[in-house]
Amino acid sequence: MKNAKMLEIIGLLSKKMSQRKSVRPKVKNDLYTVSIIDSMEYIRKNLSLNLSALKLGKLYNMSESTFARHFYKLCSQTPYEYIMNLRIEKSKQLLSDGKLTMSAIANECGFYDGAHFTRCFEKYTKKKPSEYKNIK
Repeated sequence: MKNAKMLEIIGLLSKKMSQRKSVRPKVKNDLYTVSIIDSMEYIRKNLSLNLSALKLGKLYNMSESTFARHFYKLCSQTPYEYIMNLRIEKSKQLLSDGKLTMSAIANECGFYDGAHFTRCFEKYTKKKPSEYKNIK
């Protein structure tokens, strides 16, 4: 619940920052912050893609380690943890809707396949997707 609230706040900050396009950062660290916030919005919009710190770093003109370091400094979690938390939250919503199959949910949320989705879901929620689907 704490992570979900933090993700919501970060999402709102990301939205506000993207609306302020005319403001140019004066310091390199500010530029990193703006890039990380932009990357968070990109991740939220592209969860179904194969995302990694390496690819995101290249997208925002940073090395993988620089991207990961500044991401962690801003979000208190690694890019991988952030991506997985968003994917799990999205999969929970899709499971509760009950309209898609497990493999369709896995694909929609960016997991490699149904087995990968099930392993990650169990790791993060301590429940099987089918159990979660039956609860809601």
